[in-house]
Amino acid sequence: MAKSPGRTERRAARRGRRQLRRKILRYLAVVGIALLGVIIIAGLILPSVPGFGGPREASGPQSGDTPGETFPDQGRLHLDAGEAAPAAYYNSVPPTSGTHSPSWTRCGIFTSPLPEEIQVHNLEHGFILVQYNTEDQAIIDSLEETVKKLPSYPQYVILAPYPQMTQTIALTAWRVAQYLETVDEAAIRAFAGAYRGRGPELASGCEPGGFMEES
Repeated sequence: MAKSPGRTERRAARRGRRQLRRKILRYLAVVGIALLGVIIIAGLILPSVPGFGGPREASGPQSGDTPGETFPDQGRLHLDAGEAAPAAYYNSVPPTSGTHSPSWTRCGIFTSPLPEEIQVHNLEHGFILVQYNTEDQAIIDSLEETVKKLPSYPQYVILAPYPQMTQTIALTAWRVAQYLETVDEAAIRAFAGAYRGRGPELASGCEPGGFMEES
């Protein structure tokens, strides 16, 4: 007949079981901490990897993007009154940002080109400019009709000739330009909806200001 374990043996067995549990708990704690570290590191690294929700290289306008081409910001410094920007200074044609005139001009329709330095100040104030390089009166008339139909016209809208460009029509906002060869009312409305009134320094309305007001 087998001998029942004595008190000493039972105590030793209990100690062994306690030690085993402690070892298991320590092991699980170490594994848990290691897994937590892996999760934290993955959370820091994966957002920067293409395909895991991180930023991707720009590949041009995609479906659903805001309209136009974005240009690097050339800053918002002011020239002295009457001073012109250096030749070929602006990084887009027409200009979309950069050092500019200390004044800006009114909203509405112009029959003569606006100085580039004035244009940029208007863009800074949230204007959009619709400019054309054509003498085709039918195109000019169609552009006038289109801009006048924009909601809240003439707020933050300018139409003017711009003979320095090779394209027929240019739409500009702060840091953005879109080019058209024909009058596209839907495109002009979409551009205005995306950018009008959203410059880095919003003006209070259509009235000009500064030192060199254009009429």
